[in-house]
Amino acid sequence: MFIYHPVENLAALVVVRVLRQHDSPGKALDCCHEFTVGRENGPVAVFPNEAFTFYEGLSADNSKTYWTAHKDVYERAVREPMRELLEKLAPAFEAEVALFRPYRDVRFSKDKSPYKTAQGGFLEVEPGVGYYIQVDAEGVLVGGGFHPHERSQTTRFRAAVDNPATGAEIEAITAKLAKAGFEIGGNQVATRPRGVPADHPRLDLMRREY
Repeated sequence: MFIYHPVENLAALVVVRVLRQHDSPGKALDCCHEFTVGRENGPVAVFPNEAFTFYEGLSADNSKTYWTAHKDVYERAVREPMRELLEKLAPAFEAEVALFRPYRDVRFSKDKSPYKTAQGGFLEVEPGVGYYIQVDAEGVLVGGGFHPHERSQTTRFRAAVDNPATGAEIEAITAKLAKAGFEIGGNQVATRPRGVPADHPRLDLMRREY
């Protein structure tokens, strides 16, 4: 399967999920053996079907026994294609590459499962901003933008939405994405932020915390 999705100048995280095709729940079609991730001028990397069946197995048996028995599949079908993909894309985006570790940090978690059930990678174009790629049992996920963690980011976002010029631009971008089938996610306040009038022309965007 060929995936080509450029993501440009987005103010929040946009996620594209490409699912594996199934003829019945839990059973992959025999015709669909791999995902080819590429650009208009050709493929960049291939994730074989083993990558997805590996994570199906790990989701069912998240143990050292399973990991040890299938580590060669992880290295060959998951980690190496992801590394190749990130390194080939990095120059085009002038990005720093991060290939995430497969081990979970369980120190403060009630869930002591030792391994992540997905392989993630990140192309950082600015501090905290970039493109995220993930492979798991369901398929391939691609995201672009940022994950905000500070209240100051929400404040700046709402100021941009409130401004007539930038607000109209943000509204147009999100409307275009929604029309194309994207889900505009993120947390929202139940009613409206303090000080925002009920008749604000972009109230839905003002309610978002991202």
